[in-house]
Order: sequence, then structure tokens, then C-alpha cells
Amino acid sequence: MTMGELAAFVCSHLQRNGIHVVLSGGGCVSIYSEGRYVSYDLDFVENISSGRRKPSGGP
Repeated sequence: MTMGELAAFVCSHLQRNGIHVVLSGGGCVSIYSEGRYVSYDLDFVENISSGRRKPSGGP
């Protein structure tokens, strides 16, 4: 199983149990750089809403 396949498996398993996560960190970079950067771990961040709305108007 590749790192990308493992990440997808973990993500799917967590999602089936009501936990929504996003892959981040070095594992994400390793997958998207096609191995040019090597990381040996997978970091996930829970995808939750902060409940805050974007302010209206300008920057």
C-alpha cells in the first residue's frame, strides 16, 4: 500500500465514523511531490467549522 493509499484508507475509515479530516504536513507534501520530498508519517487535521463568518465589506 502506498502512502497515498494509506492516507485515503485512514481518511475514509474516520469519515465513516463521523470524523472528517484533511491530510496535512510532510506526508501530504510527499504524496504531491511524487516522492521528491520524503516523510514517514501522516498528519491529519480535523475539518471543523469555527462557527465564525467572514466579515462583509472590504479587506
